[in-house]
Amino acid sequence: MEVKQQLLQTCIDHVKSRIDTANSAIAEAREAANSETKSSAGDKYETGRAMMQQEIEKNATQAGEAQKLLQVLKSIDPSKIPVTVQLGSMVKTSLGHYYFAASLGKVSLGGKDYFVISPGSPLGQAFFGKKKGDKVTFMGQTHLIEELS
Repeated sequence: MEVKQQLLQTCIDHVKSRIDTANSAIAEAREAANSETKSSAGDKYETGRAMMQQEIEKNATQAGEAQKLLQVLKSIDPSKIPVTVQLGSMVKTSLGHYYFAASLGKVSLGGKDYFVISPGSPLGQAFFGKKKGDKVTFMGQTHLIEELS
């Protein structure tokens, strides 16, 4: 499997894991709220129930955001060779290898480290629209784009 495809699959797997974690937390909070109903009365009951509802809402929001990101990732065509840096681009610079998809941080594949970052991040925005041969200066470091795929 090509490196871009592996990096994309790593991103997809990570986001699916986030969705599963959020859904599990929702189920646990619902279970806790239901058991709270059976065993408590009065103000303590209301407070516990409100806290569980907040937990459910927080995790539902996280699951929804992750679901949107998953749809974006699934729209990436890893075989596409872009002219400029964009979502799904793999970039080799004088300072490292980058893949623009989601904020995962450092991923090691085939003995190389790739920094998987979101195009919406400050570094992603600095690279966005640049092409091979361009220089990108970010936080005092200058990256020369050597390869773009």
